[in-house]
Amino acid sequence: MGIALSPPVFPEVRSPAGASRLETSTQSKHSLVMSGGAQTTDPDAQETMADSKAHLTRLASSDSHVRFDALKSMTGAVPDRNVRAMVVRMALSDKLGYNRLQAVKMLRAYWPESDVVRAYTAATRDEQFVAEAAIEILGDICDTQALGMLQSAYFSSNSSWLKVAVLSNLRKAPQQFLYDFVVRSKALHHRDEKVRAAMVALLGHSPNPTMKSIFLGKLKDGDARVRANAIEALGKIMSGVELARIVAPYAVADPSNRVRANSLVLMMKAGITKAADFVIHMARHSDPRWRASAAYAIRQVPTVPVLIPWARKLASDGDDMVVAQAEMALNLIGA
Repeated sequence: MGIALSPPVFPEVRSPAGASRLETSTQSKHSLVMSGGAQTTDPDAQETMADSKAHLTRLASSDSHVRFDALKSMTGAVPDRNVRAMVVRMALSDKLGYNRLQAVKMLRAYWPESDVVRAYTAATRDEQFVAEAAIEILGDICDTQALGMLQSAYFSSNSSWLKVAVLSNLRKAPQQFLYDFVVRSKALHHRDEKVRAAMVALLGHSPNPTMKSIFLGKLKDGDARVRANAIEALGKIMSGVELARIVAPYAVADPSNRVRANSLVLMMKAGITKAADFVIHMARHSDPRWRASAAYAIRQVPTVPVLIPWARKLASDGDDMVVAQAEMALNLIGA
């Protein structure tokens, strides 16, 4: 399917400026102490040196749990360069994944130092829970370098979970970057439905009417998550009777409870009173997933009077998932 998009070009997001003169002056005052190569009579500096030596000893321990506790105990900045270098080494090569993860989290404060960038690059190729955490941090940083690293991680991996992680953390990226990424990645047509669903969710996060044709096309996707995300995305760029007509077939006939619920929410928001009857039909369903979706729909449109008694009924359901959704709906209703 061709993509006819022409979003505005956004300026590049740049890294924060360097330290102020006051910070530089403060660092210079303690530079000999931080290097660990000079003597000082300053009590505070001596204490800092002692703390650094203790950290280095614990970080170098052969016991992985001691190393982990040492990382956890170092809150805030790590001014000692020797300690920081040790943290970088742990991020790159510690045998315990949780230690590598904790080291990566600590190094965020020193982005974009070259060693820190190297550690994050390695982390995106680490085992899943480490890589996902690193990708989340890079998505939050979202400067030009971080975006480039996320893009490289996406294209250099064949793992669907990593591609989904990258797509799930590009929500702060400029529109021009996303436009280029959509075209180059072809993620909308990826063989894995989770990747397609993640891309649709990403594009739908920031309302953009030029994406309408993409979302309409994805209503025909064979995966329910993709269709459900496409309906949510359409709800952000369309409204009223026009939207209701588009989603009505999915509200009454789609085999997925989530697709039906999302469609019914948009229809009720458009003032289609008949939609409430279909929500009630879902609330009576024998499958708790359908009843939970009914409660979700009520939560999204808590102002429909005929559905309020059903919210109360679902709040006493025997399934925890249903009860959780119904209770959230009742909180919004105020009942």
